[in-house]
Amino acid sequence: MGYKLKIKAFNDLLQALENEYEIWAPKRFIGKGSFADTDYIRYDQVHDYSTMELTERSHSSAKEVVFPITQTILYFDETGYRVPQLPSKEKLVIARACDITGIHRLDTLYQKNGDPDFYYNRLREKVHFIILECPHSFRSCFCKSMGGDQTDDFVMGMTVKDQEIYLELNGDTFTNYLEGVESEQVDYTFTFPQHNDVTVTPPDVDDMPRAIFEHPMWETYDRCIDCGRCNLNCPTCTCFTTTDLFYNENKTVGERRRVWSSCHFKKFTDMAGGHSFRNTQRERGRFHVLHKVYDFRKRFHQGNMCVGCGRCEESCPKYISYIDAVNTLTKVLKEENLHEK
Repeated sequence: MGYKLKIKAFNDLLQALENEYEIWAPKRFIGKGSFADTDYIRYDQVHDYSTMELTERSHSSAKEVVFPITQTILYFDETGYRVPQLPSKEKLVIARACDITGIHRLDTLYQKNGDPDFYYNRLREKVHFIILECPHSFRSCFCKSMGGDQTDDFVMGMTVKDQEIYLELNGDTFTNYLEGVESEQVDYTFTFPQHNDVTVTPPDVDDMPRAIFEHPMWETYDRCIDCGRCNLNCPTCTCFTTTDLFYNENKTVGERRRVWSSCHFKKFTDMAGGHSFRNTQRERGRFHVLHKVYDFRKRFHQGNMCVGCGRCEESCPKYISYIDAVNTLTKVLKEENLHEK
């Protein structure tokens, strides 16, 4: 059993929810796209239906709700430091299955990869999801190939049809909110994505042969321009750097921030003493692909790190195909005797 709401009633529901929750959803930023006269769709706090973009795939993922692009992790002065306070409200995030699954991958990397990350955890524990139904597969989506199409981590299922919102509750937590707005009970059950136009076959190997690291298949990344767009739009990339910001009024006072970074950036692997790893675009592209479909799975004994959202495929300005790279990797491993080389 589900509920059907007119847009006004849905806005009333959002207003009631905002007493206890921040509402986050994809939002269209006019003229902020990568090219002239194009828009950019990213996650932001919203207050009513008119500010949401629920029909198109967002260009960036929902991860910035739990892993902000720029995050102050402490303030300092000459006497010590303090950790910033968080807003008291919890967050309701309207997201598709691939983005929710992507945040589960972040959970593994930030909570089970050594000591849990304090800053990630305190944001993550406040987040609840309203899962948004995909009425069709977007271009370059391959979530079914990667297992990014299924999750049970949501409090409501949601879809939009003919300017009407359909909701299905997963549990009783939000029943009282719906009883307080004008709604109609209907036969609606949330449906996960059923089909992708694109199929990707990740490699199914326990050990990657060393010969694959020098294989000519990685030459496609020679034309990479190190912009990092594939990483920054990806729901499962976690790379960041830290920087100290000193205030002009007092040079002994400031804040430490962590900011998104990318394994494709030229100096990302620089170390003390002038050492650096993965100095070429080819090496960095190889690392990126193998991390998504081999390293993560081998280390954590889970599914692939990649959830198949297709954003990297759409965002590369040099048209380097991550989909082709993964399928070629699998084909090479099957057809060439690399373990003997």
